[in-house]
Amino acid sequence: MINNYLTEIRKQNHPLKFILAKILIRTNLCKFFQIEQNSYKLKFYPSALSRQLWINPNYSHTASRFFQDYLQKDDCVVDVGASIGTVSLTSSSIVGSRGKIYSIEPNPRIFKYLLGNIKLNDFSNIQTLNIALGNKLGTICFSDQRSDDINSVNDLDVGIKIPIKTLDSLDIQETTISLLKVDAIGYEKFVLLGGLKLLEKTKCVHIPIVEKHLKQYDYGFQEIIDILINNDFKLFEFNKEKFVKINPQSYIPHDDDIIAVKDIDDFLKCTKYELS
Repeated sequence: MINNYLTEIRKQNHPLKFILAKILIRTNLCKFFQIEQNSYKLKFYPSALSRQLWINPNYSHTASRFFQDYLQKDDCVVDVGASIGTVSLTSSSIVGSRGKIYSIEPNPRIFKYLLGNIKLNDFSNIQTLNIALGNKLGTICFSDQRSDDINSVNDLDVGIKIPIKTLDSLDIQETTISLLKVDAIGYEKFVLLGGLKLLEKTKCVHIPIVEKHLKQYDYGFQEIIDILINNDFKLFEFNKEKFVKINPQSYIPHDDDIIAVKDIDDFLKCTKYELS
């Protein structure tokens, strides 16, 4: 076990800060620290993403750049799998007081962190929901492992029981959804199937396709592709900093995020991207 821990430390770009972060979380002293981001602040909660951002506040995924490039004032965003709130807070700061963010996080512990971060920034355009999303209504089990970034819906009666709803059952009155972001650790297919009416008024979907996550629910990436194509979306991905159109018949996932767009001309106008 010690050898595994030492190996993990050696892999870090900031090994000393990595060790300190572990100590702060174990002693619960992390709650006294904050993490400065470009347009908002985060509390250093005992979560995987909080720890990563405290160690390296400049850490940025390609997705972060995309949200900043695409979103506009007054937009409406639905953030499924909000975690501690990085996407919701980024989006909130961009869309302004007349925009709207629906921030949905199923895990009750992580949901408390999300609420704390929203309160810390005093953002008033975010509506939060502590539910799971899928293609049915009722209750479902959600894992609650210490490594919170891998928790997900399960049918094994393991974890905590939480409400599950569909996107189409939510009280979302806006006539246009500028962005639907779905990160459900493999449950994305069922989230989309429960939101077919919402997809009709959605301009853009941002969704990861990680095959090992999909396999735990016994389906493949093509089923997500088919849902998006059947709802009039064209598919793209960032590939080595380039915005590349996907051929649905020959696409091989790289465990990357897919961007599904209905009106490509409008999208390119918003982002200033150029197609490769």
